[in-house]
Amino acid sequence: MAEKAEFSKASLIDRLHIDMDLESEEQFNHWIDQKKHSIEQARTKFIERQEKYLFNYDDFITYVRKGPWDGSSNYHLPLTQIMVSAQVAKLYNILANPAIISFTPRDNYDDEFTSALKKLYNWYIWDYMNQKKGIRTFVWEAAFDTVTIGFGIALRNWLMHEIKVIDYDLNELQREVADMEGQAQEITDNNPAPTDLPTEEEQIDIADYKEVERIVKLFEGTMLETIPYNRAFFQNDIPLVNDMNYPDMVLLQTDTTLSDIKVKELQGEYREGSFEKAETEDKKKESKESDIEEKKDHLTGYDSKEGLYLNKERTLEYVFARYDIDGDGVDEDVVVTRTEKGTICKMIHLNRISPINNRPVYKFDCFPKPRQAYSRGVPEFMYQLNEKMDLNENMKQDYMQLSLAPMFAYRSTASIDKQKIKLSPGKGIPVDDVNSDIRILDFSKNLSHLFQDQGNDWNMADRMNSTSPAAQGQMPGVVGAQRSTSGLITLLNQMDNEFKPRFQVLAEEFKRMISDCLIDLDTRVDPTLKARVLGPAVEKMVDGGTINSVMRISDSLDMSIDVGSVVNSEEIKRNDAAQIYQLLSTPGVHHQFGVVTPKGIYASLNEVIKLYNRDPSKYLDKPEFVNKELTLWQEIQVCAQGMIPDMSMQENHEQKAADWQEFLDSGEWQPSVENGQYVANFVDVAKQVIQKHMALAKALSAQAPNVAQGNQSNLNQQMTGTSDQQGGNDPTQTTSRDLNAQASGGNEQGGEAGNSGATP
Repeated sequence: MAEKAEFSKASLIDRLHIDMDLESEEQFNHWIDQKKHSIEQARTKFIERQEKYLFNYDDFITYVRKGPWDGSSNYHLPLTQIMVSAQVAKLYNILANPAIISFTPRDNYDDEFTSALKKLYNWYIWDYMNQKKGIRTFVWEAAFDTVTIGFGIALRNWLMHEIKVIDYDLNELQREVADMEGQAQEITDNNPAPTDLPTEEEQIDIADYKEVERIVKLFEGTMLETIPYNRAFFQNDIPLVNDMNYPDMVLLQTDTTLSDIKVKELQGEYREGSFEKAETEDKKKESKESDIEEKKDHLTGYDSKEGLYLNKERTLEYVFARYDIDGDGVDEDVVVTRTEKGTICKMIHLNRISPINNRPVYKFDCFPKPRQAYSRGVPEFMYQLNEKMDLNENMKQDYMQLSLAPMFAYRSTASIDKQKIKLSPGKGIPVDDVNSDIRILDFSKNLSHLFQDQGNDWNMADRMNSTSPAAQGQMPGVVGAQRSTSGLITLLNQMDNEFKPRFQVLAEEFKRMISDCLIDLDTRVDPTLKARVLGPAVEKMVDGGTINSVMRISDSLDMSIDVGSVVNSEEIKRNDAAQIYQLLSTPGVHHQFGVVTPKGIYASLNEVIKLYNRDPSKYLDKPEFVNKELTLWQEIQVCAQGMIPDMSMQENHEQKAADWQEFLDSGEWQPSVENGQYVANFVDVAKQVIQKHMALAKALSAQAPNVAQGNQSNLNQQMTGTSDQQGGNDPTQTTSRDLNAQASGGNEQGGEAGNSGATP
């Protein structure tokens, strides 16, 4: 028989339930039901309009239109579908790109620590959360709801997913008996067998294995899910459009099962007895929700009533309420998890799951309206335009039929009978006033007008949604400003001017959601899991502390969201960096006058390599003597530690050597050496610094070629390393190898001076 399993109980603050007496709990449930009913009645017309927009957007099979004759054109153009697809793709490509979120260290952390925090963020958001699926599927669903309905609702929850499995354990007793078989035989040989053998009841049955019930934890972490608009209840008058903390109640519905309720009860997350109360309820869905589901089934060709919807399924409601639960006159922010019939499974304070008391509900708006939560979506904007285009297209098709098989009129000897005349291509109409025997009715002139009108409709649709061909991923024509990169960037900036204000409102809510997810990562994720992600380097960064207290992204980094668009694409950034590098590396007057030094060229090329996701240190060596000029006092402090200071090619080395010699002759350094503030060999180090300054002064004394007088080619040879000066053919010139040797004191004269301590 299998051993009984025990579900793990997490010792978390969100397991601390609020206890209420039965009467108070019933009053609270009644208050929730009244609020829910009032919201449902107030949004009835909104739901009906959404059903109409749903058919106009998604119904291409049962589209019905009455034409002038039987069999006339009955086409429904996918204008709204195209606009929705463009907007959804635009939002998804922005929000699902990890580069949209940038982090800035609050303190002077080293690159390794900052890189580790970013690695944790990327792993948790894009790979681990949502049951190890990442956030991308959620982003697509949220973007789709936002564009089609006008707003998308998201719920953040902490999920601990455990399942019960039947496993087996090998019987260790059998192994022990096998190991002791030799000892048992020896004892049996020395001692005769007893006369009384054990009975059948007294014998021990040693099986090979035994079955056990185990609890396997599949996932524990943040869960983001989208909520359909018909299952989200909140008031319409919200001052900041998407502030879900403003209403006194927000109710979200999701699906669950009795088995899940039982598991959460065993985990300690739900109240004891929640399963028994929920089991006695009768499942019944709201009529409005059922109507919408039936209409969606009709559009997809699937009948949900014939699906596997068992009685064990329940509708679970998350209620975020501001209510006086203890009767002291002060409202508290609470989170209630209950079934649709009112069985409260869990009731906790909001600050148990959100330290800053923000509800884990997020709302993304497409076309927001001031102080109204029910924003507009693309199907609502496109409804009238799509109807007009359908009428235009069907008229155009009808006129084309009439042009190919025209109607005609002919002379009739008798009058027309009193009956309806059916118009149809190829049909004749008998009349009395036709000049000739037959007259063809021509409608070809109407076609040109309809084609032009349809093109205007497409332009209007693009304008309403700010989706030009470039935004939809189509290649623009190479005319005018689009022939150059800068011109294309300007056009793209203008194109996004209408989109950016709407996206900035949405981006703030997305940033708040990501920040709350990172708080979960900082405080609730198992430290051993973080250590496995970061690898062995985490020990040095943590330095004896715990990971959850040291590696905290929300405390160490400031997060910002760039309003992304095609303008901020990686290709455009690489193009700009390459242009800057080309400008700095091209020989010219800026090199001759020292405006651009190897430092600038190194920095620009370093940026180009970074944008190609490569490590610059593998390709570049930082040039020497390109640092900022140090003062004499700064160089003295470096020498006091026994080190040679870095030097710049732009400073006056002869004057600096003279100042150093004057300082040594003054003897001001002697008390510091005697007190131990300076190293004992300070004089030797100072003389090496003087020698280095003199070597650089001599090496840099050669005049640079004059570019203005036509020596551009000679300068090109110097920069490429092919000139006679750099090749060593002219003994009067100093080569780059000699420059490095003299600066480091490695030539024969410098080495002797440095070793003997003589003054240069």
